Amino acid sequence: MLFVLAIALGVGIVAYALWRVPTGMGVLHAAAGVVVYALIGYVWIIALLFSPRVVEPIVAPLRGLYLDGVFVLLLYFAPPLVAALVTVRVLGRDRMSR
Repeated sequence: MLFVLAIALGVGIVAYALWRVPTGMGVLHAAAGVVVYALIGYVWIIALLFSPRVVEPIVAPLRGLYLDGVFVLLLYFAPPLVAALVTVRVLGRDRMSR
């Protein structure tokens, strides 16, 4: 399930990069966004594995409300996704300013 969600978010990054940008530049922006998404995602998951004592007190109260799954998904995917979208946006802004 997480793998399918990660792929879907990667497709969303590519779609965002290709939106309202010439195809050649959009492909380069999409590639940069996907690379940032993969690298930051990998580093983020490794960091989370080494810091369970930080995450556990945050997730524990949410278990009673059945919101722990949603929070964990946001915790896993939000930082790499935001980094990738910011990368695509900054590259697009650089292109539009010329």
